Amino acid sequence: MVTQGPDCARDVFSHIDFNNKYLPGLLKKRDKQGRPDVRMAYIQFALSFLISGDNTTIVQILELKGFFY
Repeated sequence: MVTQGPDCARDVFSHIDFNNKYLPGLLKKRDKQGRPDVRMAYIQFALSFLISGDNTTIVQILELKGFFY
């Protein structure tokens, strides 16, 4: 949804609690067999905000502590 454009990126950003203490822990979870996993999905989700093209949302994401580790 985030990559659909700036409006969608802002909407997703406003509905998710990015300060959740368990969210950064997803960066450490890997599938032992090398298949796509939660970690890969989290990284793709985070990067989708950077390519959304909305400077305001990008600044808000980059200001979050712990989101990108």
